[in-house]
Amino acid sequence: FTVLLSYSVEFRTLAARSSWNEEALLAAFTESLNYQVQNQLALCPQPQSLEELIRLAISIDKHQHELQYQNSSTRTFPTPDHHHESGTRPSAEPTIMEEPMQMGRARLSREERSHRI
Repeated sequence: FTVLLSYSVEFRTLAARSSWNEEALLAAFTESLNYQVQNQLALCPQPQSLEELIRLAISIDKHQHELQYQNSSTRTFPTPDHHHESGTRPSAEPTIMEEPMQMGRARLSREERSHRI
């Protein structure tokens, strides 16, 4: 989220030097944001000032990075190998894999979700 924070400082500097009105600055800043932040902003009441928009965008960006971090740190468990080299046989008893305890409402990674489907 430091990229957006740095960008917002630069944008404020350029905005102070420009002759653009508040509406033009709001539009320019919004259009410069990544689509994920823009999508979340569309769900919020429209900010009335550039400062309000910047604070809201930084808050959304920070929240998205926290979610990405949580999702990437979710532990994934290896899947059993069902492929055997020719000439080898699987053991008579299937290997039992322990199931992790379900704690809280952690989201599944894409790999885990596709594995379960």
